[in-house]
Amino acid sequence: MRANAIRYYRQLRRSFCWLCFALSAVPLSAAPLRADQTITALNATDWQQLKQQSEQSPPLPAQPLAAYFSVGHFFPALPMQPLLSPDGRWVYYWRRQGQQYWLLRSQGDGEELVLHKQREVPPTQLMLSEDQQQLWLAASDLLQLLDIRRKTLRTLWQPGFALPGQKQIPPRQQMQVIELNAAGAVLQWQQTSPSYWWLKPNHAAQQIWPSAKGQVSAPEQRKVWQDAAGNPLLLQQIPKQITDNTTTAPAAGLQPDISQTLRGRDGKLLAYARLYQRLFWQSTDPAWQALLDQLQAIQPLCSMQLQTAKDLSRLLVSYSCSDQINAQHLLLTLSADLQIQQSQSLQLNAAAPMPTGVSPHQIAWRAADGQTIPGYLYLPPGRKLANSPLVTLIHGGPFSRTDPAYDVWVQWLVNHGAIVLQPDYRSSAGYGQAFLQAAQGDFGPQSPQLSDIFSGLDLLLVNGIGDPAQQVVIGHSFGGYLAIQALQAQPQRFRFGLALAAPVDLASTLQTYLPTAATPFGQLSLSALFHAAGVPWQDRHWQQQLSAESPLTRIDLLQRPLYLWAAGRDDRISAAALQQFQQQALAQGKTMRLWLDPASGHQAGTLQSRRLQFYLAASLVISHLPPPPLNSTATQPADDSQNPDLDNLDNALQALEVRPATAGN
Repeated sequence: MRANAIRYYRQLRRSFCWLCFALSAVPLSAAPLRADQTITALNATDWQQLKQQSEQSPPLPAQPLAAYFSVGHFFPALPMQPLLSPDGRWVYYWRRQGQQYWLLRSQGDGEELVLHKQREVPPTQLMLSEDQQQLWLAASDLLQLLDIRRKTLRTLWQPGFALPGQKQIPPRQQMQVIELNAAGAVLQWQQTSPSYWWLKPNHAAQQIWPSAKGQVSAPEQRKVWQDAAGNPLLLQQIPKQITDNTTTAPAAGLQPDISQTLRGRDGKLLAYARLYQRLFWQSTDPAWQALLDQLQAIQPLCSMQLQTAKDLSRLLVSYSCSDQINAQHLLLTLSADLQIQQSQSLQLNAAAPMPTGVSPHQIAWRAADGQTIPGYLYLPPGRKLANSPLVTLIHGGPFSRTDPAYDVWVQWLVNHGAIVLQPDYRSSAGYGQAFLQAAQGDFGPQSPQLSDIFSGLDLLLVNGIGDPAQQVVIGHSFGGYLAIQALQAQPQRFRFGLALAAPVDLASTLQTYLPTAATPFGQLSLSALFHAAGVPWQDRHWQQQLSAESPLTRIDLLQRPLYLWAAGRDDRISAAALQQFQQQALAQGKTMRLWLDPASGHQAGTLQSRRLQFYLAASLVISHLPPPPLNSTATQPADDSQNPDLDNLDNALQALEVRPATAGN
């Protein structure tokens, strides 16, 4: 791969400096959002102002490709969301140094080591026990308990372990950690039907559904799971006092759903947030609203995460920005009337120079039927946008949405000179039930999702944003499925497509995955959620029609190169199906290449897997898109030609490529 891409890039750079534009953060409007603000379609004047603003912004020094392969780019959430203890005394967090990690805690004036370094990426969830003397560490495939005083760590469960008191060792994909709270953790065990187990700090396992008395009613019909004292242990619903009119789409646009809440010790709602181009926090309490306004003004373009001590005396504020890798953290001491008495800045990240990035514009357009379609647009400042490549990154799900957080793919593409569109097509979550259900299970080649994506691209091009001859489509999971469909629906539009962990027969994939998918205890199963979104996935006629229109049956429509990524430990997408897809395409003379990573799951969880996916995408962009025009004010990036990290990635990627015999190898 590298011989066909990176070396080609080095040769071209001798005469064209096409990575010579680094990106300044394009200023976005920081005007206060209203409580009832909707996302509305931009008009022609808005598009021209956006274009002019970007083209007149100065470029910054460019970065070489190798600058994007540090660990921070691929796990930007580390030290992850830090944890404020209920008494407000301590903040617990992970510190990363290179590829090693330490668990630390701080009171704002120095820090204390809690857990010695470990080489693997640590569990993503932290939760203090009820007595605050032990700390739970959890990921979907790992549950550990740390004694803080003794600094001893016990693994309660991981694949290959039996549950306490049980003799059977479940296969890797049969059991997952799905809930974590101060009293313990809930695991789902999927055999012929799901059962739920509660693991306690004393290493005892209790089956909580079905009960030992033979209870067989669906868990989603139960009340919220409670501990022995009757205290709720699972996430509570948003209380009725919040008016959330997102069940139907406003005529003038879309209003985001409430996505986060902050509660007091008594369960009372203190504040709630909706996601626009950042999280926007609101409160029905004037004192809390004044505090939120004050905090949001500190970083007006960044999202805030909030944690409070039980007595509300301390508040941990974490700012995450789409153009910055590391989050910023403030530990506040509050008076009884919510006035800030003391503010401490916490340095939880090891300082390291990182490339400057860009912030997104939240945009929206009207589809052919008048439906408002939201999305995020990243523009390379200081470039002629009509001459810039246009890359579409499609989220999966389909019932997911774009998160305008730091994304190494986005930041490198824009630094490379590309425009990036991330559309939230119909069926995306976060914009009300009507928008979620709008597709009604139509996932075929004429689907509303494809129409939404194409209409957004067309509107950008009409307004001089993007070169129509330099378009690329990339997606993961259901986004990869849409990427393949896009290549088949408009065969001459894109230079190439990249589909990672993508189903090529969606109907068959859903029949295999949905019945066994793990979901939080007490919530609707994934199969029920699909039904609620209007997807008749168990209807035989629907299955037959979708299979008949699948990418697997429409290979003859492919005219541009398609690149595929498969994972050996994927619990949803069959690597064998992707290999079959490739073999049939090669037999028809199509350009299709496949890489199979045996160590990766559906979501690339290891640093190496994430690096390889990104390196593959960057190599393809480099080899398929011509060098952008050189701007005389830009500076030359450093040379990648002798970088051993890229050489190692190139060798690893070559080893993963699947080369069927029909390809002539």
